[in-house]
Amino acid sequence: MVFGGFVLFLFGVGNWVFWVLVLCGSVCWGVCCVSFFLCCLVMCTCYVFVLLVVLWSCSVVVCLGFCGVWVGFGFWYTNAYKDILLIFLCLFCVWCLVELFRVFTVVFSKKGTGVFQSDGDTVVIFDMDGTLGLSLIPEEEAFRKVFELTCQEASRSCGSRVSLEKMEQFYRQAKKEHYELYPLKPRRHNKRIRLRLFLEKVQQNNGIRFASEFLDKIHDFYWKHFVARARPYPDTHKTLEMLNRKSIVVIATNNEDEETELKMKLFGLEPGKHYRFLFSSERLGVCKPAPEFLERLIQCLEEDLGQPVTGKRIFVVGDDPRNDFAWAKSIGAITIRVRKDLHAEREPTCDDEKPDYTVNNISEILDII
Repeated sequence: MVFGGFVLFLFGVGNWVFWVLVLCGSVCWGVCCVSFFLCCLVMCTCYVFVLLVVLWSCSVVVCLGFCGVWVGFGFWYTNAYKDILLIFLCLFCVWCLVELFRVFTVVFSKKGTGVFQSDGDTVVIFDMDGTLGLSLIPEEEAFRKVFELTCQEASRSCGSRVSLEKMEQFYRQAKKEHYELYPLKPRRHNKRIRLRLFLEKVQQNNGIRFASEFLDKIHDFYWKHFVARARPYPDTHKTLEMLNRKSIVVIATNNEDEETELKMKLFGLEPGKHYRFLFSSERLGVCKPAPEFLERLIQCLEEDLGQPVTGKRIFVVGDDPRNDFAWAKSIGAITIRVRKDLHAEREPTCDDEKPDYTVNNISEILDII
């Protein structure tokens, strides 16, 4: 627009009114460009996007108005009607073509910025532990710290020497009993219950008695060491943000609500930004790999969405072949394994446990979905 004003100046139209028009038109053109650029950046808040589109449209109209005023003054102040009209028509046509090209290739294209890609046709269900962040190895390390503390307490208060290997053995027995008490039920992952069963095994097999508050001590001790080591993968946040713009991102975990909330804060995952829905085993009333887990998840998802999931592409992303894929394949979901954390070297034992895709980094999922 400044160029158009300069052309008018060369044709003898040096009136100050034109330079005011040049300044005002340039400001409107700047608003147009900035609003369009912000439209391309805003991905998750549709209301802001709509406001920016309105701002962009209004600024375009104002720019066109200034173009018309310029042409009118050009006819009034000079006799070079044909030259001025031809120049403005050429500039206007080029500008229109550029704007149309940007609109259809950036805003409305599926390969554009992603603003209009969130059509809800794709559902991506993520496991949490080991899939979105390092948490299973920190869990094992935190339990070892508990075993060491328990050895020290047994020696200090009871005068009984119990080896670290024995403590690990008692823990494995307690874990097995824990699973038998709560078969595929949410409380099978409750750390306080497991630690209580562990202490009972230690006391029964060694004829010792710990103080009643020792359970609270090792429970807090466990979480202190877990929190210090667990963390999201470096590419988790960016990957989830990009997926959440073009699909329905769901996180489904076997943890109870309290532990789920703690890990979500620890991983820095925010609703709306990194995911749309979060389902814990406590809400669903059952744990993976039970078939009921997926059935109830789909049912709750449809209730929250207000529409059926039938016909949508469903991806299930996990790290454990034994727990994350067989139940997903029962509904024809596409399975993706993230080979990380404690189960990185674990191999499938049957065809149902074999994923459709395997990635080493969570960001590689973007090339698949």
